Amino acid sequence: MDEGGALVELHLSELEARVVQHEVDHLDGELYVDLLSKDERRRVLAEFRLAQQVQKERVPSPA
Repeated sequence: MDEGGALVELHLSELEARVVQHEVDHLDGELYVDLLSKDERRRVLAEFRLAQQVQKERVPSPA
């Protein structure tokens, strides 16, 4: 919808389509990990936690 509430039709492909769908999913309250299989979600979340830990070790805590 546009600012006035009128429906807007987009014809997108490849990266543009993925980006717009990603944002629509956010507006619908869905996250990327919600769309994954149970095993894939477990793997992605484990990688995310590892990346968080690495980042935490690199950045000093505020004093």
